[in-house]
Amino acid sequence: MRSSDDREMREHVKGVVFNSKHKLNSEKEAYEKVEKEAHEKVEIEEENPLEPPKQIDDKISEEENVAAVPAIKTDEITTTTTSATAKEQVTIRPEILRQLKEVGGRPPSIHIFYYPWYGNPEFDQKYIHWNHAYLKNWDKSDKAKYPEGTHKPPEDIGSVYYPQLGPYSSKNPAVIDKHMKWISSAGIDVVVVSWYPEGLADDNGDDWGPIIPLLLNATEKYKMKMTLHLEPYAKQTAETVRRDIEYIVEKYGSHPAFYRTSRKNATKGQKELPLLYAYDSYRIPVDEWTKLTSPNGSLSIRNTTFDVLLIGLYVQMEDRFKLKKAGFDGLYTYFAADGFSHGSTMSNWPSLSAYCAKNDLLFIPSVGPGYDDTRVRPWNAKNTKERNGGNYYREHFEMAHSAKADIVSITSFNEWHEGTQIEPAIPFKDENGTEFVYKQYEKGAEQYLEITLEMIKAYFTPHHENIPMQIERII
Repeated sequence: MRSSDDREMREHVKGVVFNSKHKLNSEKEAYEKVEKEAHEKVEIEEENPLEPPKQIDDKISEEENVAAVPAIKTDEITTTTTSATAKEQVTIRPEILRQLKEVGGRPPSIHIFYYPWYGNPEFDQKYIHWNHAYLKNWDKSDKAKYPEGTHKPPEDIGSVYYPQLGPYSSKNPAVIDKHMKWISSAGIDVVVVSWYPEGLADDNGDDWGPIIPLLLNATEKYKMKMTLHLEPYAKQTAETVRRDIEYIVEKYGSHPAFYRTSRKNATKGQKELPLLYAYDSYRIPVDEWTKLTSPNGSLSIRNTTFDVLLIGLYVQMEDRFKLKKAGFDGLYTYFAADGFSHGSTMSNWPSLSAYCAKNDLLFIPSVGPGYDDTRVRPWNAKNTKERNGGNYYREHFEMAHSAKADIVSITSFNEWHEGTQIEPAIPFKDENGTEFVYKQYEKGAEQYLEITLEMIKAYFTPHHENIPMQIERII
């Protein structure tokens, strides 16, 4: 989530938010209502031959229901225990299992979301993002008092963790080099850099366009590729996105590190294209997107110099239909909080993967080490996901493998505000004001780089045919 569109995002997903420790009956009812409406929508959409085919979705036949445990409900997902080794079984239904075994494999690829929005006085004349403000509570019914104001670096920063490099500047060439070396050492293929059009930035930052060439050069140095994560901005339309794509392809498309790949189910010899992620893609209406993505659209990029693979954000269950209809080439789930949305709920990934396979969409689930944004959203502790010594992260990788992801995206390398980073962190205490004691990784600063490499080696060699029907989840 980005602070600039915090309220809008919350409103978009609050009907399917799973609160891990503070469940309310009303929220459970809201979730069940959304799921019921989504199932009804499936049946309606299936009658239309232009929409996704009938055999794919979360419906369970009478026969299947005897043989398999139904998909986990809200109260099962939100169950917590005091033991980090407690096990819960997630079942892949036989029909989905059969469909997954039919999914054609493609060379595994691991992407990671990267944020170049940090600044400090040495390089930027001020702190940027490290001094993030406490955001206002979107829930007006919550009358509790929470911290206000902004953080005061270098000791007090907007994160529950403290970076090994301290509150750095993203413009520092030494920092860029160190970051890319770390990412490469973790076995990651592609760095996905947050991007705004020239002259724009998020509410807390400055234009980081000049850094992009440095990042491209650094990814090439460490034998990786790089692409961009298109951020939302005011008055964004299909027309402005078309201009953005033209700018990106013209300015960066010829760089040897600029990432290209093939479409889902591409035939041999088919041209590889740049791939771009579109965050908050739901903000632009479906009929606007089709102007860009349809071969006959008034702004079409198809079969032009500017043709790219567009990957849209999947939040709610019905988004799969919207993204397909809008002409996207794939979908990704982004959020690292299991259960926060339909897309971030790992138990939904197998059926979502099967749907993507039948509809020629790249399936890109997002895995993450944990989630804790309480230093910028102090009222959001209910969505915190503890790391459990790395087991939460391992669980994500295991499910992404079993669901036969086309690409795995990691949230994130350095989104420090939300506590999703795998960048090295150190023990630290603010002794000059807040007395805040930062969280630390249990097994050293580089623990999550090491786990990343361990998981890539374990799961992202070519997919094995024997997909387990049951996956142990560590809660």
